[in-house]
Amino acid sequence: MKAVAAQKQGLGVVVVVSAMAKETDRLLGLCAMFSSEFDRAESDVISCTGEMVSSALMSLAIQSLGVKSRSFLGHQLPILTDSEAGQAHILSINTNLLLERIHQGEIPVVAGFQGIDKKNRVTTLGRGGSDTTAVAIAAAIKTSTCEIYTDVDGVYTADPRTLKSAKRLPNVSYPFMIEASGLGAKVMHHRSVILGQHYQVPIKVKSSFADGEGTEIGNLETHSRAVTVMPVDSKTSRVSLIGDFVATTSELITDALNLLDRQGIASLGSLQGKMSFSSLVSESRAEEAASIFHTHYVEQLCY
Repeated sequence: MKAVAAQKQGLGVVVVVSAMAKETDRLLGLCAMFSSEFDRAESDVISCTGEMVSSALMSLAIQSLGVKSRSFLGHQLPILTDSEAGQAHILSINTNLLLERIHQGEIPVVAGFQGIDKKNRVTTLGRGGSDTTAVAIAAAIKTSTCEIYTDVDGVYTADPRTLKSAKRLPNVSYPFMIEASGLGAKVMHHRSVILGQHYQVPIKVKSSFADGEGTEIGNLETHSRAVTVMPVDSKTSRVSLIGDFVATTSELITDALNLLDRQGIASLGSLQGKMSFSSLVSESRAEEAASIFHTHYVEQLCY
């Protein structure tokens, strides 16, 4: 286990866990049995139990390897948040218990995604909230880095599960990752990256299943490029080109739309961000459109 190996190298380690796959959706489905407009404050209590289970299981797993460990829930530290149910923002984290356990040679395991407000109500941080918890704790205890382990071995120029020519990016900037996350890149939630940039916490994205360098998110400007696909509704998807080149390439929008048109892909609208261009296309042609953008603007110019 990576956490145990890091501790044996003399590092102080805090582990933050998320729920097991699809568990949060299952728990929210239980809430919906009563009403589609269920009480968000109560659903927070239910949906955060997935992380509670994961934290205790992880602590037991670490103990089975001969290392002391203890799980912590959000309210036990506490992780203090505002009262916006389902989308709470962290206000402060008391790290005394974490530091105490680290100094005693233990590995504390924190349930991500959850906190407690000033009214003593359990809150959750929204989708990707465990990433946000991890970055916030890294900032609070002033660690040298925050490592995020996921099902891919870093940030890619496109989703490697759907586009085989996608390549891993060894480094990307905070602004690039914030833009990509907001436009459908599933590696990191944009709120966690914004937090990392604010507190200057380097974030490394690595694979849970294999060793490797992964991708570091930080201040280094690498002029990276990527293509993302994000569903808008059941019939439409948003296909986006991301990178600082978008703002400096003349005629990019016209060129990109012409590329799609020549392949018979109709653009249903276009949008431009600070470092992105997006076209709305039929959901059935979205992956094809992404491949066209990737071939023309990423592979030909960067590979």
